[in-house]
Amino acid sequence: GFWIGCMGNTDDYYSDVREWGREHWTDTIRHLVRVVKVGVLLTGSDAERPSLERLRLRSGVDEDVCVITGQIGTEDGTSQLLGLTTLARAYIGRDTGPMHLAAALGKPVIAVFGGGTWPRFTPMATPSLAITVAMPCAPCGWFCHLPEPLCIRMVPPARILQAITAIADGSARRRLVEALNPEGGLREGSVWEAL
Repeated sequence: GFWIGCMGNTDDYYSDVREWGREHWTDTIRHLVRVVKVGVLLTGSDAERPSLERLRLRSGVDEDVCVITGQIGTEDGTSQLLGLTTLARAYIGRDTGPMHLAAALGKPVIAVFGGGTWPRFTPMATPSLAITVAMPCAPCGWFCHLPEPLCIRMVPPARILQAITAIADGSARRRLVEALNPEGGLREGSVWEAL
């Protein structure tokens, strides 16, 4: 089995402001392969291929990581993405259209969010985790006034690894939407669960 991941970057402003961190994604890939014992299929647009290949190589487990890109939005690209997602065990990555496809197909979802539209587009999947760091400037429409987008860069990797473990061992059973305060704890009133 494998997990499908959308972790790519096109190295432009819009992509960078939504970037959790290449080192975090690399560690996440390594954890999936070495600890959870699953392969990882990295997917995205053709423009994201160079960044996805770098993640694959930097992970040190590149023999268990595959990169497939295409033109999502075209009939062939969308059909390919749907087929691959149907075969995947779960989705992990940023808030993307493919995240919503995975949710619609009933796949568990782990998505690291920035504050651009938070919490408008959280995934409707169970189990799932949509997580961000609650900043007073959210939703910002992806125009970050800070030197870096802390709302996404400060999401703790340990929380993502915890969610991966819960999905992999079957103990995750809820839809969680979490907004952490900048000091690392849950912000009061910021966790919603679907019944």
